[in-house]
Amino acid sequence: MKKPFTKPPSTIGEQITLLESRGIMVDDKETAAHALHYIGYYRLSGYTHYYKQDENSYLPDTNWHQVVQHYKFDRELKRLLFEGIEQIEIALRSIMTTFMTNYYGAFWYQEKNSFITHINTKPFNVVEFIEKAIKETTVDRKNKDIFLKHYYETYSFPTLPPSWIMMETIPMGTVSKILSFLTFENRKAIALFFNVQERAFVSWIRALTHLRNLCAHHARVWNRTFMIRLLPDTHYAVCRTPEFYEGKLFPYLGIIDILLKTIDPENRWIAPIKNLLNRFDHPYAVDMGFSKNWEIDIFNL
Repeated sequence: MKKPFTKPPSTIGEQITLLESRGIMVDDKETAAHALHYIGYYRLSGYTHYYKQDENSYLPDTNWHQVVQHYKFDRELKRLLFEGIEQIEIALRSIMTTFMTNYYGAFWYQEKNSFITHINTKPFNVVEFIEKAIKETTVDRKNKDIFLKHYYETYSFPTLPPSWIMMETIPMGTVSKILSFLTFENRKAIALFFNVQERAFVSWIRALTHLRNLCAHHARVWNRTFMIRLLPDTHYAVCRTPEFYEGKLFPYLGIIDILLKTIDPENRWIAPIKNLLNRFDHPYAVDMGFSKNWEIDIFNL
């Protein structure tokens, strides 16, 4: 049975009192108040769940400083993840544009033979779906984006812009869907640019799109369980570990590193992750589902 929401807002002092009443030790109330002011009780409460023993109490010796440290670790982790995914996103947009325009022309996204025709045996008009998605993020935004503005002020036709403009303006989620809707031959060719098998590559991009959105919206990722299934490419050691299938962050770090090494062979993105783990006094690697020999599993094929 649902009930009306009647909880009143609380002051910072009341929030600290509530934390203490539930078993969280607050040794420095001034520092705690500062964090609650500038980060917020609701956001930080997501990091208290790690210590919960029931709905309204926490494990003995839980300290507010530990909670804030978890938040700071997660914040730095998300920054590194976002930077890595950003490079992958840019590379994917570029590869898809170059490959598809070379084979199908500037408006390949309107060519039906670029795409599959059925999803789960049901007929599906991919071009219609894509055109609708593109209109929502290009035509309606033509006065907000410099590339779109130039196109619509200069050209009267076609209604939608060429793919090199379109692919720079649509959201990553739409890019991921377009990739999955391409014919198998097209998906395979694009995946080959990244040295990953087609089925694995499509699943990785879908999963990284979700992770990117979590990072962009400041959601907790450090000890999250991810529901999107990653498919393995067993050429890579990280994909041969049992931990690859457990839904934790560990395999995401592995696939980001794999893709970045193809994009930039001199890339050392994983090194700051290792440094971050060493800087914080907590077994975060365990919380994120790391394999016992994670450095070998990530660094070696």
